[in-house]
Amino acid sequence: MRTNIVIGIIFLFFSLLVYRVYDLSVISHQKYIKLSQKNIKKDIPIAPIRGVIYDRNNNPVALNELRFNLTILPHLNKKELNSTINDIASVLDINKTKVFLEYKRKNSPYNHKPIAVLTYLQEDEVYKIEPFLSQNPNIKFIPTYLRKYPQKEYLANVLGYVSKANADDLKRNKVIELTQISGKRGIEKYYDDILQGIAGEKKVLVNAKNEVLSILSVTTTAPFLFSFSNKSYINF
Repeated sequence: MRTNIVIGIIFLFFSLLVYRVYDLSVISHQKYIKLSQKNIKKDIPIAPIRGVIYDRNNNPVALNELRFNLTILPHLNKKELNSTINDIASVLDINKTKVFLEYKRKNSPYNHKPIAVLTYLQEDEVYKIEPFLSQNPNIKFIPTYLRKYPQKEYLANVLGYVSKANADDLKRNKVIELTQISGKRGIEKYYDDILQGIAGEKKVLVNAKNEVLSILSVTTTAPFLFSFSNKSYINF
């Protein structure tokens, strides 16, 4: 009697095992194929360039100056990170401890984007150091923009300014999640949603580690151009 019970349990376990193998290899095959296809195609939003503001004579009074962020690839071990920071320190006067802590603060298993450790470097400075640092594959220079006001001393109260977006700004406009800046006071604030622009998009193929394998297409938009001559009056 006990022998029959043991044999029955073994047969039941073996039957469940066979069914599970069949389910994974046959029934769920198409489902997992579709899931894997979704995983390799990814749409990455591209932050737009903030709109330029012109006066009535078509002279720019709020524009974007090209700058660069010095970034380090994520997920480096301590030895790789220290070596990379030493390479940077060989051509730039930096606080190595501060750069190390900034990297560790922003690094995360879920982040696959380069981590900015030095921001808004001037174009001529980057051209001098890039040939040396480009030999390190962990270092990347990413272009960005700094808002400039040629007539700031005369139009500061009218134009306002931009700064790092707060929690309320991020809720108000999805594009701000990409640009991370928003208008504060004046025209910059009043027309912020327009000046933010429209996000672009990059379609890529990624592997299981979310690493980009190839770029399928890139779509960008031109910055909005705001001119005083287009407005009969401006009311804040």
